[in-house]
Amino acid sequence: MKCIVLSGATVPFTELIEAINPDVVSLLNKLGYTDIEVQYGHAKSAFNPHATVTGFSFDLNIRKKIEDADLVITHAGAGSILDSLDRSKNSIACRKILVVVNDKLMDNHQLELARKLDSMDCVYLVDSPKYLLYSLQKTANMTFTPLSPAVSIQDVINSELGIV
Repeated sequence: MKCIVLSGATVPFTELIEAINPDVVSLLNKLGYTDIEVQYGHAKSAFNPHATVTGFSFDLNIRKKIEDADLVITHAGAGSILDSLDRSKNSIACRKILVVVNDKLMDNHQLELARKLDSMDCVYLVDSPKYLLYSLQKTANMTFTPLSPAVSIQDVINSELGIV
């Protein structure tokens, strides 16, 4: 199975890259993820390759990588979340998406969208990279709900903003 970690290509989220440590990799491998790719963006120095872990800075085919993933661990940027929520390979299964908030960015603005989607069981909110191992353990047997075709991300955002 495939796992992709999206830390963002332009704004480094070094803590998320560093969270892909030997303990996390070991757990991912035990859970069946034998192909792990990490987008390290401008923070290559924080990336620690491993036998089952490869990395890249930027990829024009990132949506294809996400589409092929069974698990996406992503920073909470709206674009990455949207790409990750894009429909799974088939209509029956839904890929697991763990959304890791970078609370150092602009008044922790990522948290609202992540909380809303977590409340809809579409993603699992990880408050900080330091909770990644625990979150992976907790979600190992969870089933995620695909975002309903009748609900757009714009609907979710409007709901959070109180726009009817």
